[in-house]
Amino acid sequence: MDSFHYRLDVGGYKSSEVRWTWTTGNGFTLRSWMAADVGSGVTASLRAVSDTSAPVLDGNPTVNRTVPKLTYDEDMDMSTVPAASAFTVKVTPSGSTEEPRTLASNGVAVSSKAVTLTLFSAVTASDTVTVSYAVPTSNPIQDLAGYDAAALTTRSVDNNNAANSPPVFSNVTLTRGIAENTAATTNVGAVIPATDTDGDTLTYTMEGTDVAPFDFNATTRQITTKNGITYDHEAKSSFSVTIKADDGNGSTDTVIVTICVADLAEPSAAPAGGPRGLPRHGPGLRRQHRLPRR
Repeated sequence: MDSFHYRLDVGGYKSSEVRWTWTTGNGFTLRSWMAADVGSGVTASLRAVSDTSAPVLDGNPTVNRTVPKLTYDEDMDMSTVPAASAFTVKVTPSGSTEEPRTLASNGVAVSSKAVTLTLFSAVTASDTVTVSYAVPTSNPIQDLAGYDAAALTTRSVDNNNAANSPPVFSNVTLTRGIAENTAATTNVGAVIPATDTDGDTLTYTMEGTDVAPFDFNATTRQITTKNGITYDHEAKSSFSVTIKADDGNGSTDTVIVTICVADLAEPSAAPAGGPRGLPRHGPGLRRQHRLPRR
């Protein structure tokens, strides 16, 4: 069987990759890589493309955040996609040691001339990145004529990440308040969000010396009062905690939150004296003396 690839320019298959397969005695089938058989009675303009060699990388691979990309000098066969295990991506953060970076289980895609990978965690602008590719026995990277792309060994990757923008809280310090004797699980003021212009998913934590008397929900970014804690203004009138936002790309921001405990009027104690609180002695009161009997 001889195999060639062509350009199809017709209807919904405009510029799709097709393969013209000739089998002796059985005629031919025109098939789109993106659909089933095109079928008979189709008028199309086909242009044969000579292909007698394997695909070659067109420059270095690139990476933008979680997406390394390998671009070849010709269109790839999108029906054969290597498993993620065929690739090894290694990242060396600035001033640190090299570490492997895990690919998502379905983190390989083939489209036109590109093979794209998806990493579980993003690469930062200062990272050095390499990629290796071991040609698998099944579903290798190959062109439309069936030629396999060569293996890659620690191939340098061009890092196209812009400098990371850190998360930002709108204030450096914040104040929240509760009344003394506040019940457990009560919200301590409003939530405390940060923003990130890169669109990174932020992770929040609460830190500081006064974290023990409070709970913090990292998903809702809400501080709450805690079970088993009595908030007494006379014992401690304020607490200080720090909320930190981490973008997962080496940048963080913090805001210091002061939690004030408001004083409440205490119930008055019963005054000393008689049942109505009248003094037993005092100015204007005459002490009675009992005269001795004769």
